[in-house]
Amino acid sequence: GVLVWVLGGACVYYSIGNCSTIPRMDKDGIIDDNFVQCPWTFAQAFYFSVQTGLSIGFGLLSESKKISEVYSCFHILAGSSVISGALALFANITLQKNDDIQTNTEKTVFKLLQQLHTDGSCSDGYKGLDMQELRDIMVIHPHYAEVMIHKSVPDKQAAGAQINAFTVASAGERIHLASMILEHASNVLPELADHKVYVKTLQDMDRETRGPVMDVVAWCRRHRNLLTAQFAFLIWILIGTMFSVLADENDVITGVYFAISTLSTA
Repeated sequence: GVLVWVLGGACVYYSIGNCSTIPRMDKDGIIDDNFVQCPWTFAQAFYFSVQTGLSIGFGLLSESKKISEVYSCFHILAGSSVISGALALFANITLQKNDDIQTNTEKTVFKLLQQLHTDGSCSDGYKGLDMQELRDIMVIHPHYAEVMIHKSVPDKQAAGAQINAFTVASAGERIHLASMILEHASNVLPELADHKVYVKTLQDMDRETRGPVMDVVAWCRRHRNLLTAQFAFLIWILIGTMFSVLADENDVITGVYFAISTLSTA
């Protein structure tokens, strides 16, 4: 992947045809500091692709065309992604988590079970929750009542009415309503045929009843650290671009190029 990215960048830079003023030694051993290399050779394009993409930045070559600066922005960002992805893959393989690590749903259910069983006799959710435990969880955490209603009541209007009634009900009323919901669900859902539900089953039911909006919310919650980092990155690029445009009177393309290349030390 890294080789393809570097060679691809070299081909693009070579085809663009940048020109640079570079020092060059003639056949007599005299160095000409004002030699104009136009266009770049493929070796120079490859050299620039490596030093820019890997954020080395020796500064021996400089671009002369705007289209090259535009491509460099993508080349630098792609390089960061390629290298970061390779490191992340290595870390993920090295620190592979076991299959039995608890999911967020499992942690929530077990936390609720601990709240219910203050005497320390918390049941094992992997062996199944009985209907009373599930009812108590629904009372404390109405979200699971919504899951059961959505799963067992196909009529959306009727399901919505039951959810609204459960939401505004008092704790005592919720116990009665939860019992009725589970009684109906046990008769229509194969997952509750044994009057027992497993944490994994509860997790699957939760996922099945989520709408597209909740899927997006759940995805954002799972990747909030990544989204926060990307948002901060974009803000940093914006600040750098504004500085270049306002302080140095550059155009927007040069400003973005300055912000990205400076950020990556290219």
